[in-house]
Amino acid sequence: MFYQFDGVTSGCAMQAIQEIPDAAVIELTRAGCVYAWRGIVFFGDVTIAGVRHQDMVYWSDKDAPLSLDPAAEGTVAGSQRLDYGERIMGFVALHNNLLVCTTRGIWQMTVTTDTSSADSPVFYFQKLYSEMASGEACIVYQN
Repeated sequence: MFYQFDGVTSGCAMQAIQEIPDAAVIELTRAGCVYAWRGIVFFGDVTIAGVRHQDMVYWSDKDAPLSLDPAAEGTVAGSQRLDYGERIMGFVALHNNLLVCTTRGIWQMTVTTDTSSADSPVFYFQKLYSEMASGEACIVYQN
């Protein structure tokens, strides 16, 4: 769902909130966290086709937040799975990087400069912090 400022209200309930058309294409029905950075919208802890993927980051096309289909021509939209068992808690921008905070650590997303092919990844993911074996000192979101 999205809301456009000064958008036209429609429907029986006269609401200005609308569904994201590409969300249906990729079967995205839920996101635990959403963050906008450098003209791209990021979704974490997503539900795709009725299956929850707590460890998946999904992102839109640059300067086109409603364009989510990675199969579209010329798009940078895509997704990345992190380590199994991690649940994405949120995103934090830090200078030229986007940090992905999970229940088991922190990942750094860096924009790649490799444009050698259309299949080149848009982001490079590197784990910066990992929980201790016992789970002590792990970053956790307080309820």
